[in-house]
Amino acid sequence: MLEEIGATYELQHVDLMQGEQKSAEHRALNPMGKVPVLIDGDAVVDEAAAIAVYLADRYAAGVRASGRPGVRASDLDDPRRGVFLRWCF
Repeated sequence: MLEEIGATYELQHVDLMQGEQKSAEHRALNPMGKVPVLIDGDAVVDEAAAIAVYLADRYAAGVRASGRPGVRASDLDDPRRGVFLRWCF
């Protein structure tokens, strides 16, 4: 999703086999110790579908540098919102 919206980001790997998701540092972001987790300024969002909806809502406007349209979430009162959510989940 970050690629689709054309965002710059830093990817941090969490080694599940080593139990890094259970570390105090990771649990400070997600007390359930799950991945993925997105940090966007002061916002912390976990669960893949929630992250996708958050990014589509937060960065809905604009066109990517490639000139292709960016991801655009339907407005909350748009009848197409249900279809958007269905494809997210």
